[in-house]
Amino acid sequence: DPAQVCLNYRYDSSYIDYNSNLTVVVSPTANSSIAHVSLGTKLDWNGITYVRFLVEDNGIPMRTGDLVAKVNVTPVNDNPLLDVPDVNMIENNLSSTSISLLLYTTDVDNLVPNEMTWKLISQSNSTLINCSLSVNTINCDAPTPNKYGVSDLIVSVIDGSGGFDSQKITINVKQDHAPVITSYSPT
Repeated sequence: DPAQVCLNYRYDSSYIDYNSNLTVVVSPTANSSIAHVSLGTKLDWNGITYVRFLVEDNGIPMRTGDLVAKVNVTPVNDNPLLDVPDVNMIENNLSSTSISLLLYTTDVDNLVPNEMTWKLISQSNSTLINCSLSVNTINCDAPTPNKYGVSDLIVSVIDGSGGFDSQKITINVKQDHAPVITSYSPT
C-alpha cells in the first residue's frame, strides 16, 4: 500500500568525495516523495565537490536509492578590510608619524599588496597636523606647536577586483600638561 510507505532521506557523510567545506541539510516535506536540500559552505571556500544523497523506504524488504550530485561553488570577490587604530600624539612633540596601511589591511582573496590601492580621501583640521599618503603609508608631520585637538582622516582601499573599504582614522593630539615656568627672578 503506497500510503503506508515512509521515505527516509539523508546524505552520506562518509562518501569518498565528501568535503568538510560543505554543509548539507536534508529536510523531509509533508509529501513523502519530496525532500528539501540546503547547502552551505565555509566562509571564503569555493570549488567543486560531490555529495551522495540516499533515500530508503520502510518496506519489507527495504529498498534504497542514491544520487551523487556535483556541487560547484563559484568564487566571489570579498572586500578588503581596513582596521587602523586611532593615533595619539602629544602637543609640542617634534616628531612625525607614519602609519603603514599594509599592517592594517586584510583581503582573504587578494593577498598581493601591489594589487591594492589606498587613497586618503579627506582630512579635517589639517592646520593641527598635516597628513599625506605615499603608496600605502600615511605620513603625518609633527603637530603645529602649542595646538591640540583632533584631526580625522578618511582612508580607502580598493583591491584589484573592485572590492573596497573605507575607514575614519582619528589623530588625537593631546594637550601637553608639562609644567611651565612663567617667571624667573635671579637672586
